[in-house]
Amino acid sequence: MLEKVESPALLLVESKMRNNATAMLSRAKELKVAIRPHVKTHKTLQGALLQTGGERERIVVSTLAEADIFGIEYGFSDILYAVIVGVDKIQHIVKLHSMVDRFQNFWFILSSHLFYHQCWTWLGSC
Repeated sequence: MLEKVESPALLLVESKMRNNATAMLSRAKELKVAIRPHVKTHKTLQGALLQTGGERERIVVSTLAEADIFGIEYGFSDILYAVIVGVDKIQHIVKLHSMVDRFQNFWFILSSHLFYHQCWTWLGSC
């Protein structure tokens, strides 16, 4: 069967994913810490909801397309864009930032003070 699966493809054992997510959430609760799971591998609403215990908040993405989908389409309210931002991405971030009423937080990291200045100029603050 696996010989017929085209790459890339996500193959998982749902019970293991569910058990791992439950264990992770239980441990975080025990430690009284908030977790911020990364959704880049599965890129699915179902996987993100498992990882967050059904909450649409506190996730990590690695592309602006993921930020668009999880923030705009799926309604997640606290997203960390976990890559260094280049100047070519700032206008897309400005678009996401303009939807801030949909987001509680949209975090990103700028790669230099020059990008910070440009972002500050476009957004009014970063």
